[in-house]
Amino acid sequence: MSKRPVSTTCGSSRLAEVPQLGERGGGWVALQFVLMAAIVGAVIAWPDVDSTWRSALGAYAFVRHPIYSGGILVFGSIPLALSPWALVGAGVLALVWALKAGVEERFLANRYPAYAEYSARVRFRLVPFVY
Repeated sequence: MSKRPVSTTCGSSRLAEVPQLGERGGGWVALQFVLMAAIVGAVIAWPDVDSTWRSALGAYAFVRHPIYSGGILVFGSIPLALSPWALVGAGVLALVWALKAGVEERFLANRYPAYAEYSARVRFRLVPFVY
């Protein structure tokens, strides 16, 4: 007797046993953002930069941490299309990156004396004209 292949349709799959965490499963999206933030925060290493802060070009002329700014923009925009609850994860990610930016700036100021001049010239950490 041959075995029939297992169907992957909703009626016979085991997906019904997984908790939904919200009406549309938005809790899972929020959980994914929290986990992404934890992974990214653990993987990103201290910056290895030279001590020439005089020629800040591009986005570095407006904010001192443009990569975090871009990440907050992306991870803050995606939840708007998916689920408002996912904004919680984006908010946590923004808070973690803001705190990490402060730690990095203390490190850079201690290691590179010219960083104080750069941070006085470029006043904003993450969001131009706001923070």
